[in-house]
Amino acid sequence: MENIEILQNTKLDCEEKQHQYDEQINHLKKLEMAINNEGIHYQHLIKRYYELCDELINAQNALKQLKQQKENSSI
Repeated sequence: MENIEILQNTKLDCEEKQHQYDEQINHLKKLEMAINNEGIHYQHLIKRYYELCDELINAQNALKQLKQQKENSSI
């Protein structure tokens, strides 16, 4: 009889630990999803930053060309 009680208590302990582990796993999965979403957000920001850098370089080059044309036309 005592062995049965020990086994039942052990089973209850294992079930409780399993429940705790399941909760921890779910929490870690939520954290992983949040990190992935932030990563995607930062990737979009970085992509947009480089697009703006390209636009700035294009605008600077166009300005140089206009200045050069102005200098050439005034000569």
